[in-house]
Amino acid sequence: MLAIVLEAVVRVGKRALRNNVMVLLAAAAFVGIFFFNVAFPIIVFGAALVGFVGAWTGVAAFRSKSSTGNGKQQMPVEQPSRR
Repeated sequence: MLAIVLEAVVRVGKRALRNNVMVLLAAAAFVGIFFFNVAFPIIVFGAALVGFVGAWTGVAAFRSKSSTGNGKQQMPVEQPSRR
């Protein structure tokens, strides 16, 4: 059972923790919960605040990477057929 949980944590971590800043934020959240008994909602709100301020100030670590720039996928344009 422990191996299944650890595998899930690793898979989610690879997707969510895209750079060193996010890894550091996750480590700080773990330390806060485990060693200082900080309530989970405070950790969540604190992480949201850090993410919001980081994105609002334009810090590169908090920018989303979108291929089209607006988060929407572009539909392929069909070319008219020539007969």
